[in-house]
Amino acid sequence: MKKIFILILASLSSASILAEGMTEIKPKQPAKVYSPNSMEVYSLPEDNISFKFSFDDIKDALNSKQNYEMNLDGLKNNMEKSATESAKKKETDIDIEVLKKLAETGHSQSQFFLGRCYARGEGVKQDWSEAKKWYELSANNGDYKAQNNLAVIYLDGNGVDVDYKQARHWFEKALEKNKTYPNIGIGMICIKESGDYKTAVKYFKEAEKAGGQEIIAAYSNLALVYADEKSGILNYKKAVSYFKKAADLNDDFSQYSLGTLYLEGKGVKKDEKEGIKWLNLAKSNGSKEAAELLEKINSKVE
Repeated sequence: MKKIFILILASLSSASILAEGMTEIKPKQPAKVYSPNSMEVYSLPEDNISFKFSFDDIKDALNSKQNYEMNLDGLKNNMEKSATESAKKKETDIDIEVLKKLAETGHSQSQFFLGRCYARGEGVKQDWSEAKKWYELSANNGDYKAQNNLAVIYLDGNGVDVDYKQARHWFEKALEKNKTYPNIGIGMICIKESGDYKTAVKYFKEAEKAGGQEIIAAYSNLALVYADEKSGILNYKKAVSYFKKAADLNDDFSQYSLGTLYLEGKGVKKDEKEGIKWLNLAKSNGSKEAAELLEKINSKVE
């Protein structure tokens, strides 16, 4: 069991820091985590959902500036509606040419989504240079999601050299409008750049205070730090507490982690029945790690 749990901690990466609707592709593809792609926070709740964009109903809006401006809210609503439908169908249908035209007008939301398409390789060939270009344009137009994702590019070194100074700059910009993901991102920098877990915890707790849907990422990152022997603040009881909070919100990674802690008796009284319960929940929510561990446990019983 110990080896399995170490693998969880080794996956601590920035996957835990992309905001909802803005998760990056994971080039190094760690296990699903909510901590410092890389530390992506972001494997966030919608991590692997492919968004379906339908712009047919606004193509005519491109013919006049007035109509274009009047349809911006409609564009946003259509994106959100299409994203929900796509989450169920698991399909991608992106009118890239229309999206490019919108982005070229300086519309920051379209610039952000175009950057995201290039980052994830959706509708276009994955191209980190193009992703950075469009994120940067959107970020300079004040879009905090683009600022956050641009920071992740520098944090993980996707198509660029790792640059913690630039990553921190853009996370701090994003903090002006969102207190959750950027705080987690800065916490990740503390860990990746200097191994400063104590300061990272302060940022993670700020993210926890901010609340919102993204709070799972804050809970999971705090749990990972307290369960990591390298952190210097090892505290399995706190790790269990934070994993439990995220697990109760149906996070499969935290359910799996909580299950392993019960099986090992770390931070809680050893309880195989409770451990298996959490592993089964994690498996039902798509955790491959939980499925593999349950298979090993069952094979030993047989």
